[in-house]
Amino acid sequence: MPTREIAAGGSTTYTDDLEYVGNCSVSKFKLFRAVRNTTGNAYDAAVWGGELLPDGGAKVCNTGVTYTIHAH
Repeated sequence: MPTREIAAGGSTTYTDDLEYVGNCSVSKFKLFRAVRNTTGNAYDAAVWGGELLPDGGAKVCNTGVTYTIHAH
């Protein structure tokens, strides 16, 4: 997934382009994320987020599945 900034309360979408993976099943995934600070450095250190599950259960890679990521 390309680097994107998501404003608090906003969302972004990402369409899978995992053609190099084949038709595997994506049942969960993680995002490497950094939180924007209000002062000092622009962002906290980047860290792995918790496990995320696709809405509606596992998805097959390389099928153009679109995921929506919400920032709360």
